[in-house]
Amino acid sequence: MSEFEFVYDLTPKEVQVTLNGELYVLSEATEDAERRSRNKMFEGVTLGEGGKPQGIRGLADADSLLLSLCIYRLIKDETEEKRIPIPHTTILTWPRKVVKALSDKVKKMSDMDVDDETKTLEERLAVLEERAKNVPSDTLTG
Repeated sequence: MSEFEFVYDLTPKEVQVTLNGELYVLSEATEDAERRSRNKMFEGVTLGEGGKPQGIRGLADADSLLLSLCIYRLIKDETEEKRIPIPHTTILTWPRKVVKALSDKVKKMSDMDVDDETKTLEERLAVLEERAKNVPSDTLTG
């Protein structure tokens, strides 16, 4: 049996950011955070005849969901450091330019696929249609 050696540091990449004078930690996405964000994107796809994607709804929630899973309010004192998760409902109240900049940073730190960087809904739909071509039709029906 051949030996496979894979050495990797499991400590996530992190950066500190300041929003309205408050300190936050932006963390690299975990596998679970990326999975939940991707699932949010795909659950909004509606399929037409032959199992071909015909529409997308709710896609815009993917970035804010990803951010909510990767940002924490940082509270420090002399003895300890607390990280408080920021609820998705709170992220939804932030300005779009802030959410976009922070979610883009998470994606970059996390080496998320180029598909996640696609800029328009039409491009995302084209990517989904291409992927759907490779899925056996019997798996697309309930």
